[in-house]
Amino acid sequence: MVTWTIAIAMLSLVMVIGAILNWGPVIQTVLSYMVLLVALAILHRIWSKTKAKRIEILEDQLNEMLEENKRLKEKAAQKAK
Repeated sequence: MVTWTIAIAMLSLVMVIGAILNWGPVIQTVLSYMVLLVALAILHRIWSKTKAKRIEILEDQLNEMLEENKRLKEKAAQKAK
């Protein structure tokens, strides 16, 4: 998240300098890049959260499978005796 903040801060600085020097097209371009960066930052945050949730679900499923495997091995060992 820090890189997104730095990128937006740098674009804001360029926009302020452009406003002082009266660069109309530069300000419009920087604004469009800022909107794009903010949208990408939001999408990245959403994707990261869903990825973490998917990993958590897969870990739960793996733990259940390992427990079931352990139970089946114990049953097989008891039957072998």
